[in-house]
Amino acid sequence: MQARSVGEEALRAGRVAAFVVAGGQGTRLGYNGPKGPQGHARAAAPLFQVFAEKILAAAAATENRCTGSS
Repeated sequence: MQARSVGEEALRAGRVAAFVVAGGQGTRLGYNGPKGPQGHARAAAPLFQVFAEKILAAAAATENRCTGSS
């Protein structure tokens, strides 16, 4: 678990950046478009939302804040 503690320390220090990209088409999922906006099998939310919530949770757990631009 040394890698996890190193990562958490980097988050606390504000030395981490994260971004989410579409990652391909959802054809295998039966969706005609990028799979990011499509729902996930284990979550009712779209994949982009699931990823964003995980990033925000990691920031909150390390008492950091997420900033960004669009």
